[in-house]
Parts: sequence; C-alpha cells; structure tokens
Amino acid sequence: MKKMFTIETCRAAASCTNACGDIKNLASTLEEILEAQKLGEILSRKIKGPVLSHHIFKVSLSGCPNSCSQPQIKDFGVQARAYPLVTREECSQCGTCEAVCQERAVRVGDRPEIKEELCLACGACARVCPTGTLSIGERAYTVLIGGKLGRHPQLAKVLLEKADAPAVERALKTTVELFVELAHGQEKLGALLNRIGLETVQRRLQAREGDGYGNNSGISA
Repeated sequence: MKKMFTIETCRAAASCTNACGDIKNLASTLEEILEAQKLGEILSRKIKGPVLSHHIFKVSLSGCPNSCSQPQIKDFGVQARAYPLVTREECSQCGTCEAVCQERAVRVGDRPEIKEELCLACGACARVCPTGTLSIGERAYTVLIGGKLGRHPQLAKVLLEKADAPAVERALKTTVELFVELAHGQEKLGALLNRIGLETVQRRLQAREGDGYGNNSGISA
C-alpha cells in the first residue's frame, strides 16, 4: 500500500543559519501522530484507482519564515519563529539590526524599537546584535492548514500563532480528526475548510482545553 501522507522539512532540520526552532524532532512526532491515527489506511479506502499526488495528505515544516518547504500550500504547515526581545543591555546604536531587517520592522533611536505589526519573527536582528540589546525572547510555531495547488489553488489559513510543540501536535490531531469525519469522498482539506469554515477547527481545538490546550493562547481570530 502506498503511503498516503508525506512530511517534508526544509534544511533547517539539519543545519541552517536561519533556523528559528527545532523542526526535526517535531516532524518525527507529527509522523507518529499520523501513523497512530491510521490516516494512510483511511485515505487508501477512499481511493478508487491509482493514487495520485492530490490524494496524499501533505505536511510541511519550515525552520523559519522564509518557508523553503512551502508550508503555505500544504494541508498542514508549520513555521518556526523567533520573536525578538529588547533587553536592558546598552545599545551602541550601530544600526546593524535595522539594516538586516527586510521588513523594516526595526528602528534604532536611543534603543531599538520593534514594530510588531511588521515583524515576521525571523530572529535576524537578534543574531546580528553585537551588544545583546536585542535577543530572542520566545521561540514558537505558526500553524497553517488547508493550502493546496491544483485546479483551484489556495494558500493555507493561519490556525495557530505562537504555539508550542504540544499545541502543534494537538492541532494536527484535531485537524485530521475533522478531515476524516467530515470530508466527502476524496475532498481535500482546503476544500473542506471552505465548506465548514476555519472556525469549526478552532472550536474543536478549544474543546481540548482539558488536554492542556488552555495553556496556549495562539488561536488566530
């Protein structure tokens, strides 16, 4: 039987200077979850004829917002992020952080200022800061679901922001549960979300509060 799901990672799983967080171990855990949920067996029973690329449930993990593994067009995507923090260390006003930021989210006056609405949490400004005035304050994940190509391509929708690894795992379990329960025939997850709404997944996730979900506030409104 052909495997009915794939898990792809970018080179941050091995070594990459842009890596914002661990995706190698997380990818292994997500694979174990899909195996335990018997997703491959369930999808195989729905396929009549040869297994094609669009029949396969695709998971992608990216080690930074550059998203080399293209999580935006996968059924379930994860982006690692590193959120900058302005510390109490004295700033030399060298401007290196401002120069390296492609989003123009950093401005240096007496001290660096981060425009959160522009920041992609790539961690670049903290990596180049020579004085430690900027450092990484939090490492977390963004979870995207429902991306696809094909005849009607669409980008994935943000399900979680600033999620820890257990929250990502719960998100995958919940997403697959709903996909198995509600998808019609060979319907893709993206098409299912268009039909039932992202809010359906959010509500199911919120119902998992007793499983520890309440400790994470990353649901995107």
